[in-house]
Amino acid sequence: MATTFIDWSTHTPTYRSAGHPPPALLAPGGGVVFLDQGTDPPLGARPEHVSRPQANTAFREGATLVMRTGGLIERRTEDLDVGLARLADSLQGHGRDHPEVVADPPLGSPEHRPHHG
Repeated sequence: MATTFIDWSTHTPTYRSAGHPPPALLAPGGGVVFLDQGTDPPLGARPEHVSRPQANTAFREGATLVMRTGGLIERRTEDLDVGLARLADSLQGHGRDHPEVVADPPLGSPEHRPHHG
């Protein structure tokens, strides 16, 4: 699970993630930052309830927040960082496109589909 609350007046998303790869923030200039400071194990993985961490960061007008399922980038035979790097490359290549276009390449390109087997 991942959640994000965006304060539009301050251009600040507050986010948290429980057992999910971090959201990505695509800057207008094309740089990608993974919002990985508010992460925690999956829900139900702890024997007792504890507060979940959350974090925030600033963004500039024109940035794109990308939240997706973990299955989009995870491979059983790869480290998660390899999938995150692949996603960052794809986002940087489509950074000035409409958000629907930005979402399509990772889902539609064979090199970005999860391998099953």
